[in-house]
Amino acid sequence: MILMSFIQENKTCRLMGLLHKSGHKAPNPLTINFLRFKINMYILQYFRMTFESLALYVEINLCNVQADM
Repeated sequence: MILMSFIQENKTCRLMGLLHKSGHKAPNPLTINFLRFKINMYILQYFRMTFESLALYVEINLCNVQADM
């Protein structure tokens, strides 16, 4: 399990160009953690915008229902 995680992280680092061309340089954990943090922030921002638009939709529909009454 740990080996698979290391292999996957190594592939990810190679794809992002974080490893030296020889492949012997260890990836910088700060860089990897920073990239993970940024990706998580983008995901959270997407969900926040989605929930805000959903809340606005519900609020508009509630106003329409109250206006119909």
